Amino acid sequence: MRFLGVLSGTSADGIDIALADFADGISLIDFDTLPFPDSLQQALHQLPGRHATLSQLGPLQQQLDTAFADAVNAFLARHERQAITAIGFHGQTLWHDPTHGFSIQLGSPDALAAATGLPVVAGFRQSDLALGGQGAPLAPLFHAELCRDQPRPCAFVNIGGIANVSLISDDGITGWDSGPGNGILDEIAQRHFGQPFDRDGHIAATGRVDEAALATLLRHPYFSAPPPKSTGREQFNLQWLKRALENPLPPEDLMATATALTAATLAHDLAPHRPKRVFISGGGAQNPLLLARTRDFLERFSGGQAPSLQKWGRPRPDAVEGVLFAWLAWQRWSERPLDYADITGARQAGLYGSIHLPPPGHDG
Repeated sequence: MRFLGVLSGTSADGIDIALADFADGISLIDFDTLPFPDSLQQALHQLPGRHATLSQLGPLQQQLDTAFADAVNAFLARHERQAITAIGFHGQTLWHDPTHGFSIQLGSPDALAAATGLPVVAGFRQSDLALGGQGAPLAPLFHAELCRDQPRPCAFVNIGGIANVSLISDDGITGWDSGPGNGILDEIAQRHFGQPFDRDGHIAATGRVDEAALATLLRHPYFSAPPPKSTGREQFNLQWLKRALENPLPPEDLMATATALTAATLAHDLAPHRPKRVFISGGGAQNPLLLARTRDFLERFSGGQAPSLQKWGRPRPDAVEGVLFAWLAWQRWSERPLDYADITGARQAGLYGSIHLPPPGHDG
């Protein structure tokens, strides 16, 4: 009943690995994030929003396969490999285009199975797309399990490169991508400040939110579109941000305004549902300024009746997505159909993910 969850999120800053046990509820056994080599991270950051040739993607996938295999094997060295049933593998999302029915994740599940000697379950987004869904978000059913004992309506927000919202109410479970998360903030930090990310929101705190610029950004049609909907960094990135602004902003103000954009879009999506509790996970949960801005917008949009925001602690906030893909692998391994109809727009329930076995007799 132990599964690994392995992915590189839309922030493309490294590989998250979570070991979870599902024998009695959901238990996080171990978690780690292993950074990408600088050259690989730079190559990944240059791809979203740009054209890429097959001759570029081939070597990039090989580098990713090596990085994933090395990271997983280093992680497995701390554990009894034979006690782990399978790996839930999401790889690195390169392009997500639900309008045309496809989503591309780099990283070969067959290569990972061969390198580790463990079965690999992958292709979760493709399973949903095949059923007519958006392919994302995949987290709401898992979030509902985490919030089983919480008062309803309960909201669960994951702030990664893209931010997504899960709403668990007496009427059912819904979820959608609210828009940009940490991705644009990381790009600003890297491009203008030579830092991997805006730690604790310190850079944004030195800047001023340009309200006119924020109003312009919020007019993007995605933010007013109803669910089901999903998006990615191919749509919301630093290049888009700068194109959308009528006048360039000083870097500190750009960071402050981009932070306010993430907060405002999250609050806009949450406020009408009046959740009793809002739990935050992902890298954004570690940014106190982003959480404070989200709380401010929630109060503004809900007439002062905003719920408090709480970091999710079981499992730890930055491990939730890793445990999600371990949970998805467990569901597929156990042949349990999942119903994302009210979340992604899938036509019907189905088995999510395909199973890739290691070579016979290979134990990693």
